Amino acid sequence: MPRTSWPLALLVACAPAPVVTANVVGASPVRGTAPATSPLASSSPAPPADDEGAGDRACEAAMYTDNVAGTRGLHAFEDPSGLYGFADAKGVTVIPPRFRFAYEFSEHGVTAGVDLSGRPVFIDTGGNVLAQAFLFDNGPDYFSSGRARIVDRGKVGFIDVRGRIAVPAQWDGATSYCGEHAFVCNGCTRQRGDDSDVLAGGVWGAVDRRGQVVTPLVHPDVEHAERALAGRAP
Repeated sequence: MPRTSWPLALLVACAPAPVVTANVVGASPVRGTAPATSPLASSSPAPPADDEGAGDRACEAAMYTDNVAGTRGLHAFEDPSGLYGFADAKGVTVIPPRFRFAYEFSEHGVTAGVDLSGRPVFIDTGGNVLAQAFLFDNGPDYFSSGRARIVDRGKVGFIDVRGRIAVPAQWDGATSYCGEHAFVCNGCTRQRGDDSDVLAGGVWGAVDRRGQVVTPLVHPDVEHAERALAGRAP
């Protein structure tokens, strides 16, 4: 089922906090919810040794619909009740149907879907939920430059393509990574825009791929933070 056709109730029903779409004024869309509990690590991890996407300058989203059925030996299927699970090449169920929707797995063994509570999530090949995903384009956040946004207790962080927490959730909002950097904000609030809610206000800065602040969060919007980051270039 393409995400544009998912019923809104599927994504918000039973969620532990309201799920809303939010765009950043002058920047890429960001959004999220506050889960009741989370398995995310609270301390900063070491940077992954194989950081796929680090050199990506195109900043294009990797589409889940490009994932190939049978990758990692698993095929997504929908049972008669409408729930999604995964089976092997012989049709033997490996991950029982317990998701409202799920894409095929990537070569790195990670995919995205919607759990029974209506949360967008990232999943591993054992059927474990790795993290709650940002809601974007009516579905889980896409990977861009090898990172995708996650939410934990109302804060924003990033997961890498192998399902590891690359940057723990610690900000109120964030843009997608574009190459080496993403823009983050604290104190930004949701405001109603023309087509959707937007994140505005607060203070903005830039972080590198490890989540280290490279442009302090002192700027009034993402455009000022972007210019400040550009000014650091030799």
